[in-house]
Amino acid sequence: MAIPNMFHNDSWSVIFSNIPNASPETKVDMRLFDLYVKSFALPDLQLDTANTEFKEGSVRQVMSKANDNLQMMSIEFKVSEDMRNYFILYQYLMATRYGKILDKEKWLRNNVVKNIKLKCLDNQKREIGGIIFTNAIITSVGSLSLQMGSSEPVTFSVTFFYEEAQLYTKEIFGYI
Repeated sequence: MAIPNMFHNDSWSVIFSNIPNASPETKVDMRLFDLYVKSFALPDLQLDTANTEFKEGSVRQVMSKANDNLQMMSIEFKVSEDMRNYFILYQYLMATRYGKILDKEKWLRNNVVKNIKLKCLDNQKREIGGIIFTNAIITSVGSLSLQMGSSEPVTFSVTFFYEEAQLYTKEIFGYI
């Protein structure tokens, strides 16, 4: 069995299943989101613990609850030239804030990004696995820092909370 190389910082991509107000009917190309991701902060995964009293002492135990204590996920986007990706995400957040349903869902709580897929790639850019975050809702759209005289790409961060994170792997190498 060969030992694999290290994972590199450019060996991943993100795919959004949908953005509630960016549907095919509105003629929005989802590549405005998929191809403009600059960075992805993979959230911590934690377990809660509690002390249980037992005879003369206590025992530390894991508290097992599905979907509990999930950390926020943060994605940094490059702004498209027409600022459309920023405006769409901003509009989605504002509509949610005011209780407007943008998709054809019956309930505001279902007005979500169905899944955000983080694909991990090997050094030949083949998919080896990743994580799928389901039912994500935007909790914040970061500020834009505009600077006169600078030609650097403008970026903004978006924070999501999600219902579940599911790990998947591809058995390319035979040892996963």
